[in-house]
Amino acid sequence: MVRIGSVTPGSIADSLELQIGTRIVTVNGERVRDGLDFMFLTADGDLELEAVDPDGNPVVYEIDRDPEEVLGIVPSQDKIRECANECVFCFIDGNPPGARAPLWVRDDDFRLSFTYGSYVTLTNLGPKGLQRLVDQRITPLYVSVHSTTPETRIRLLKNDRAGLIMDQLRSLLAGGLQVHTQVVLCPEWNDGEDLRRTMGDLYGLGPDVLSLSVVPVGLTRYNLDRPVRLLRPEEGRAALEMVDSVRDKARSERGNGWCYAADELFLTADLQIPDASYYDGWPLLENGVGAVRSLLDSFHAGVGGLSPIPGVDRVRLVTGPSMAPFMDGLLAPLH
Repeated sequence: MVRIGSVTPGSIADSLELQIGTRIVTVNGERVRDGLDFMFLTADGDLELEAVDPDGNPVVYEIDRDPEEVLGIVPSQDKIRECANECVFCFIDGNPPGARAPLWVRDDDFRLSFTYGSYVTLTNLGPKGLQRLVDQRITPLYVSVHSTTPETRIRLLKNDRAGLIMDQLRSLLAGGLQVHTQVVLCPEWNDGEDLRRTMGDLYGLGPDVLSLSVVPVGLTRYNLDRPVRLLRPEEGRAALEMVDSVRDKARSERGNGWCYAADELFLTADLQIPDASYYDGWPLLENGVGAVRSLLDSFHAGVGGLSPIPGVDRVRLVTGPSMAPFMDGLLAPLH
């Protein structure tokens, strides 16, 4: 069931005087589970909507429309599916006390993965949930794998279902879906030979595994009591050597790098950030893969167009320790 959150002026829903708060129960006899379901089910031209108005009265709307006509029903936001894992590296626990409420949401929602590119673990989806992804062509998905070794992934996520990841991925790929994957690298947990196995397993699933991002675990002073620790520089360099070996193979066989180290891995290893060609068009920018290089290149491309702002003689820039050296380098010519 979805509730109507708003109605587009001039639309079919507006002409039918559909009210905000009305619940849409079925579309063409199919139960509506959420907003994504509603979008999928209302793709047809002819619609029969079973609804309950805000006063609790059942009502049926029969709609015959051309494909280009706007239905105009905007569902209210769905309740977010929260994470059922207890990951040993959970970044939510690194938030400072008093952080705003949305930062504490432990989402593990395939709908957000599809619409916004957030990574999910798939541990809260059974066979019916996976089949829904296939039936509705919810692709590409972004999946936090972390390890393809069942025992290791179960230890990392503290969830017995975590060991099913390879079977889940095979099921999605067999259904014609594509996935981006991710590893949060935790030293002495899923690095070394475990990382090598994970890279090989994911690459071996074929080209519909579109990418693998390798991201070093991040900790703050608020979650240093976790059983994981930060990577040391030499561990970061060892991981980058593995990444590079897979990238060489992928470039030869698939024409792109496929495996990408997040910016933090280069910073941890005390190595230079790669140039733009490393990132193959920036498909994973919002996952921290290429963000620093994108910033540097964009700044250098645009700095020539800067001009003084009348009345402003000082600008204060606040950044963190990792980015401070880059900011110093960028801003020095502007002093």
